[in-house]
Amino acid sequence: MAESLKATEAAEIWTLIHEQRRKLGDILETLSVHDWNTAALCEGWRVRDVVAHLIQTHLVTQRSIIADWRTGRV
Repeated sequence: MAESLKATEAAEIWTLIHEQRRKLGDILETLSVHDWNTAALCEGWRVRDVVAHLIQTHLVTQRSIIADWRTGRV
């Protein structure tokens, strides 16, 4: 019983995630080249860097974080 509840909750979460990704995509489609290159609130980052950070989070693993930290990429 608990396993099916967890699967249902996960499905609901992924539904929300996909909805938010679509909304973000709709917003990003409206950006001009100038908008993409505008400085972000994060020092040294442009809007394009922030967007890349947002959409790459599913690729990050503990191993990649440690490797990036060790090589000075973060």
